[in-house]
Amino acid sequence: NLITRVVGVSAYNPIHPARLVTEMEGYSTETILTELMYATKVGLVTMQWAPECERCGSAVLIRSHLGQLPASAHCNGCQVRSLDKIMVTFMFSPNILYILANNFACTLSEKSASANVVFAPMLATNTGSGFRYSVGCGDEELKIGESLKKGRYRMHCPVSMTDVFLEVENDVKDTDIPVELRLPISEMVIHDPQEKLKTISVPHGMIHFDLLPDTRSFFVLWIQDALDDEVLLRLPPEERGTYTSASEVINHGAFHLFHDQVVPQTPNALS
Repeated sequence: NLITRVVGVSAYNPIHPARLVTEMEGYSTETILTELMYATKVGLVTMQWAPECERCGSAVLIRSHLGQLPASAHCNGCQVRSLDKIMVTFMFSPNILYILANNFACTLSEKSASANVVFAPMLATNTGSGFRYSVGCGDEELKIGESLKKGRYRMHCPVSMTDVFLEVENDVKDTDIPVELRLPISEMVIHDPQEKLKTISVPHGMIHFDLLPDTRSFFVLWIQDALDDEVLLRLPPEERGTYTSASEVINHGAFHLFHDQVVPQTPNALS
């Protein structure tokens, strides 16, 4: 359930930059703070300020703006005398937490899941640095799978609304060198559901995916075998969860408390 999944991501919510520096080798405080501050700017996380109690070391109060902190809190041990005694943490926004808890925009059918080749979530960034994921090559920590076989694949993300075909022209040979595939997310976004999907071709399946999330959106590098839309995208009725319908709610005796809910708010509203 959702609570269990959210608890599963609690290890990095709130985010303590100083702890990330010690846990993530190769990343400096400067780099981590830069990414977190840009993530704050675009709404992925919020920055929080919490004075450290000089007596017990805990955060007695938390504010989203430094200027909102009082000079003292509820006990004599909590006087704020130095910026060095104010802890700064970052909290994921509710929408990002929801995604991190594996509640993606689309639910996979069993048949669609069996067509998965690559599935690698990626946070947005506004620094222009981007991300690199690799198949069949690269450092082990960046390698997310083996080389793609010759064939046609569907590369799409329901969160950032991207959808393209990936054509791998040949199987990998021993003499091949990795393909560096630069992919700005904005160039894969579908603006009209009726438009024809473009095809990105590569000579073989040993690929560095250099992803540039210039849409400032959460993104999933999701590659599947290019099966029929009905197989990849449609969830059959027998696999759908139960839910409470709108008709059941509006016919409930207590719904009179929300009579304004049925008044159309816009010209094209449901009526």
